[in-house]
Amino acid sequence: MLKSILLGLTLGGLSLTGCYISYHHNRTRLFNGFCLVSAFFSFIGSFLINTIHFTWHNLYRWSLGIVLVGLLFCCLLYFLQSNFHKRQLLIWAQKKHIVGLAVLLISVLIIGILGLSWLGWSKFLNKINYLFFFSLCLIFTYFLICFLTFLATAYLFSLWQPKFPQKYLIILGAGLLHGQYISPLLAARINRGIKFYQQQKAAGFTPPLIICSGGQGGDEQLAEAQAMGRYLLQKGIDPHHILLEKHSHNTYENMLFSQKIIAQKGIAFTQGLFVTSNYHVYRAGLMAHQIGLNIAGLGSKTHFPFWCRALGREFAAILLRYKYLHLMSIVSLVILTIAIVF
Repeated sequence: MLKSILLGLTLGGLSLTGCYISYHHNRTRLFNGFCLVSAFFSFIGSFLINTIHFTWHNLYRWSLGIVLVGLLFCCLLYFLQSNFHKRQLLIWAQKKHIVGLAVLLISVLIIGILGLSWLGWSKFLNKINYLFFFSLCLIFTYFLICFLTFLATAYLFSLWQPKFPQKYLIILGAGLLHGQYISPLLAARINRGIKFYQQQKAAGFTPPLIICSGGQGGDEQLAEAQAMGRYLLQKGIDPHHILLEKHSHNTYENMLFSQKIIAQKGIAFTQGLFVTSNYHVYRAGLMAHQIGLNIAGLGSKTHFPFWCRALGREFAAILLRYKYLHLMSIVSLVILTIAIVF
């Protein structure tokens, strides 16, 4: 037991060291979060490994448990992303809910099968069952690790606290209500930027330039940047400190076009911040780093149900960013399972 504990502590220490070095070199690396997650499991695993006896029966039961938890988690995400009224669900029969409902029913069906297998495993098991459930277990575990890595990386990125003074703030657009009004989500972002602006001014420094970044969508009557600028003026911000970037249509363009404005003003790229919603800070920072803006982000608060839904969307976007790597990983896991079972 002492050897396993020492091994776990050693691996955990090495992972934390790797996380520290990588984080200070590049705060947007997913490797940072992976090292942190690895350290956590190394510390926990060193104490659990002696309490779990490796047998095919135990391995199978653990696999079923992981798959069951994964499916329950998927069902929970579905409910969180559904539009709940205060007293009742919106009509599920609407077309936009049919696909989600089908996924939910299939998940419930699989959960029922898993439950029967858990209770009467000796009657149902064969190599095909092993292959199926072990593959599902490995794939769920893989995506669980990916999700934890994403959360850890996003958390580490948010730990970087900006200091006064900053030369500029980039406030990212978020769509307009009825094509012309500031939405609550966008207002929260702008208010977060105003708060930093006022804090820097109160500290005795020259307040930063505020770059409102957002173009005009197909259903909008004016550019988001114009509506944001109007909102800032209403809040008493000096018009000489407001700059409009009116051509971007996504986060990458927000950063790219704002960078051009910063360059025109002769400001060093590192002397600023961007402002967005708290769930979006990491991915926005990743895109900023991609174009050479190595800056930190300020996150505005969002309601918890919306935060859960938006965080899932952010995770999906990160997965798609590396889709071929994940596809190869899944194929490799299935091949590994076939090799073990047969």
